[in-house]
Amino acid sequence: MIDLPPDIPAIVRPLGDDVRQSMATQIERLARPRLERRASASHQFEATFPFPMVVPRSVSGSEIPTPAYTNSGGTGNRTSIITITTTATVGGGAVTGLIDGANASGSFWWTGGQSGREVKFDFITPKLITEITWYQGVNASHGTWQWQGSDDGSSWNSIGSTFSLGSGTTQVITTMSAQAVGYRYHRMLQTSGTTNQSPFLYEIEFKLAAY
Repeated sequence: MIDLPPDIPAIVRPLGDDVRQSMATQIERLARPRLERRASASHQFEATFPFPMVVPRSVSGSEIPTPAYTNSGGTGNRTSIITITTTATVGGGAVTGLIDGANASGSFWWTGGQSGREVKFDFITPKLITEITWYQGVNASHGTWQWQGSDDGSSWNSIGSTFSLGSGTTQVITTMSAQAVGYRYHRMLQTSGTTNQSPFLYEIEFKLAAY
């Protein structure tokens, strides 16, 4: 005799031994194909488990887009998405000319002899910046500057080493290339030297990524 599955009704009547044995043999013969199919299906399931799984990619703060000048806020007219201010006295034009995408036609200049000044950028949302390009009319130094980042616009962290601003008409500044943390606020802080009133100041561009 075998244990019958629940979907095979058991017929139990007070019959003779020969009749009961004959019925048991017939029931076993009928039930065996079902039991074999179930055993085969179970074996196939065990043989193919675990199934191939597609795990969604989890995006964390460390998995950020690659910084590029072509990312939003890097080049062009950014006056609607970046707020720029400066503590330096402007001799003509407006400091927004640095981010208007107009290059020479949107130029301004500083009055000369100023020290300890800053140019601050509010990106509204955190940005990782690893390089900047500065454009001005002629080669004329404005002293030594430090790139810094801040979460609140008050407490600042220096990023990379200092650099001389104005050492060329198109100056690529890479001192922040190893930076891996983004900030909402960024600034250039003048640490020594003085501003020069000679050059028109054209544009600043950022190699950046959303953070």
